[in-house]
Amino acid sequence: MTAVEDAVTDRDVVIVATGSPTPVLGADWLAPGTHLTTLGPKSTARHEVPAVLADRARTVLTDSLAQSVGAGGSPLFPADRLVPLGAVLAGAAPARTGPDDLTVFSSVGLAGTEVAVAAALCEAVPR
Repeated sequence: MTAVEDAVTDRDVVIVATGSPTPVLGADWLAPGTHLTTLGPKSTARHEVPAVLADRARTVLTDSLAQSVGAGGSPLFPADRLVPLGAVLAGAAPARTGPDDLTVFSSVGLAGTEVAVAAALCEAVPR
């Protein structure tokens, strides 16, 4: 097991904040119920997390749909998979439907959204 694999395996929350153009973790390292926040590159040409997470995640949240799909190159997470953070906070869309849902927050860097995502996820499913 690598240091990174050990750091993310069986964690409730994983935050990836690198400038890496290639994935720094394996999608299968994330247990059911994990929430992943990605802050680094998110295009098909450069991405710090595996592209398969878009398919595996119950919800892929973003703080800005416009920036997520128009941020140079092809976006890692397709527009039809992205849920605006505001919709979840307003109660118009669920972040989770059960404790085993994998969720991803694809941050484009709007200030304060990471805190709002964490609060919404903590309130969404009682433990």
